[in-house]
Amino acid sequence: MVNTPAEIGRIQGAAPPLIGAAFLGDTQIAPPWPQQPHDAYCRPMRHHIIGAVFSGEGTTALKTAGQRLHVRSKTDTIIINPSGTDGWWTCTGSPLVSNVFLGQERLRRCAEEVGRGGTPELILSLQSDDPKLFNILSLIARERDVDDVASKLFMEHLVDLLCLQLLRRHVTFPHDCSGAKGGLTPAQLRRVTSYIEDRLSNEIRLQELANIAHVSRFHFCRAFRCSTGQTPHQWLIRARIKRACCLLRETRLSITDIALVVGYQTASSFALAFRKATGASPTDYRAR
Repeated sequence: MVNTPAEIGRIQGAAPPLIGAAFLGDTQIAPPWPQQPHDAYCRPMRHHIIGAVFSGEGTTALKTAGQRLHVRSKTDTIIINPSGTDGWWTCTGSPLVSNVFLGQERLRRCAEEVGRGGTPELILSLQSDDPKLFNILSLIARERDVDDVASKLFMEHLVDLLCLQLLRRHVTFPHDCSGAKGGLTPAQLRRVTSYIEDRLSNEIRLQELANIAHVSRFHFCRAFRCSTGQTPHQWLIRARIKRACCLLRETRLSITDIALVVGYQTASSFALAFRKATGASPTDYRAR
């Protein structure tokens, strides 16, 4: 995965300003800065991006495998972009946003310290109302000068608080199947997977799948992973790549046409996902 600040700088034309201090767990912090309008494909980045929106107007849209999100900028809200998320971002306006670029290892260690097993997986959100998390990010944003031991320790504790609130409200755990309900029932799982397979060319939202299973979005993510060992996003990607492999072997459709059939808007985004999953380009796979 690519360097997070550098990739943001590439698509926005200006890199986020970073606090110079080195924080634990590959954490980096950008105090409030105006986001720049952009319309571009963003490659998977190595950090979780946690943002607080302080002011400004405009809209933000993201097309990523399995989801299409669109929101109007709203102050005092949170943006959560999990590590490894790629997709096409379209942003208008210049909202004032602060960011914490959080390493997965730090979030995982925090989960271990509070007795949670497995690897926490953040839930993508372009607009989350979480006053506690916003207040933590506001405190972090005000600490621009980290020039002594006390200030550095204060910031580290704030990042720990941020991790704890993320664990409380914004993650699923891959192997957390505790509780009476556990995973999806076989009937629920069949309905969901059949729905996905019948609509691989479409944009499929998590809320759609949760509605089919008649559970909340949060519970659906956890229950689906408990039943399949995969997140809904991972399952969708594998289903698309599996269908693409079949089409490459058994038809003479062009790469562009296959990309559209399995839900990718461009041949380049399809080729990137295909190579990531199979280790080969679509053209090389077909030639085997």
